[in-house]
Amino acid sequence: ASGVSEATIHRLAFRMGFNSFSEMKNSVKDNLIRNRALINWDLRPHEKTDNWLEEYFQVEMSNISNTFTRNDISSIEEAGRMLQEAKKIWILGDKMGLGVTSYLNFLLNYLKGNAFHLNLSNFYEYLPFMKKDEVLVLVGFQRYCKKSEKVAQFVKQKGIRTIALTDCNLSPFAQIADVACFASTESVYFLDSYSSVLALAQALIVHMVDIDKENIRKNVEQTELVYDEFSEDNK
Repeated sequence: ASGVSEATIHRLAFRMGFNSFSEMKNSVKDNLIRNRALINWDLRPHEKTDNWLEEYFQVEMSNISNTFTRNDISSIEEAGRMLQEAKKIWILGDKMGLGVTSYLNFLLNYLKGNAFHLNLSNFYEYLPFMKKDEVLVLVGFQRYCKKSEKVAQFVKQKGIRTIALTDCNLSPFAQIADVACFASTESVYFLDSYSSVLALAQALIVHMVDIDKENIRKNVEQTELVYDEFSEDNK
């Protein structure tokens, strides 16, 4: 406890020009999200130590460990099941999340051939034609993209199920999604690390493959035949 009364906190909010404490709290939160990289820059030490590489990998290992503990296996399995059952899988991310969505798009097309990589320029043409037997995978971390949030709300109204890869259950994407999976993105650098998000995406794929091994093996065989047909050796 801070030892400060609730009335004092409300008076501080009014003195600072806010109509309520909630308004002040939301303003502080929004400012932190908008300026996350600069805040991290100021908080992180900039002097490189002899052990910098070890420190880097220790943080990455901690991210993987924290990501594991923050997720119920039931959520991972449900998300993997949704991917396997979906007639089509739409994938949407923004900024640094594009590294994860590109990876997911490649793997899902390699294994199933039914994924489509949306972006913030082309989603307008596809939203009207999404169907209830399809799934949207949304990768969204701070700073949360407002357009991506609106896409998630739109498809939810159409009855389309959504999987969110995000940072916590307070994320707007977690609030909207049918299944939310969480990843830790701490970094020794001022930009967030997405290594654990990629690991989380890979976990969904592992479970999806485990559900329907035989059919996915057949799909991979067909894909590899095409690779062989167009390989450099066959020119």
